[in-house]
Amino acid sequence: MITSKVERCVMSITTYIGDLAREYRLLVLLCVLIGLMTFTPIAELQSYGHAALTIALVLVIGAAVNAAREHVSVPITVIVVGLTAACLQLVSLFFDQTVVEISNNISNLILLLLTTSLILKRVLVVEASNFDTLCGAAAIYLMLGITWASFFNLISLVYPDAFLGLRDDVLERWNDLMYFSFTTLTTLGYGDITPSNTVARIWATLEAVTGTLYLTILVARLVAIYSREHAVRTDARDG
Repeated sequence: MITSKVERCVMSITTYIGDLAREYRLLVLLCVLIGLMTFTPIAELQSYGHAALTIALVLVIGAAVNAAREHVSVPITVIVVGLTAACLQLVSLFFDQTVVEISNNISNLILLLLTTSLILKRVLVVEASNFDTLCGAAAIYLMLGITWASFFNLISLVYPDAFLGLRDDVLERWNDLMYFSFTTLTTLGYGDITPSNTVARIWATLEAVTGTLYLTILVARLVAIYSREHAVRTDARDG
């Protein structure tokens, strides 16, 4: 009897968490992204750092696929790309080879671009803003930074001298490029890591432009949504 009660309790908790994850997909994605950004620099100091990065990126892949599942026209594409990216991420844990790293980065890039575009469409076409929509807008901004970090990592693998100031270890290089990506996205640009060839410079410039345009378009869209909602409430009150 006790075992049966425990099983029912576990089932109830699992169902509740599943319902919560489905209802607040974008909040879950945002939390996972923040976790990736805050945890991997700490993991760099530990012996299990590479494994921690792999697990964190697999969680990001899962959360991104979960967030994009609402779009019924492309669920198979998202799931297939997500599974491929997750498998390659796990393979990279055991095979430290450039070809594996390049394949892993390409699959991550495809997934990030696909899921980011789907979530962006969801956020921009929404008729009424809510908490999950705002979480989605914040998640997109973080995903932009992570997407560019993956792309810069790919560039650094193809052109080893593309960036000055990078460290050699896989996890250290990822953290350096995450740092460089977000300082570029926010146009902060401390200058301790710099692009040193034409390809890296052009894409770093495009990231800075992307970050500025995204914030401008997002604010304009949110203002338009708020204005429409305010007009509807005013008409309802006057009517």
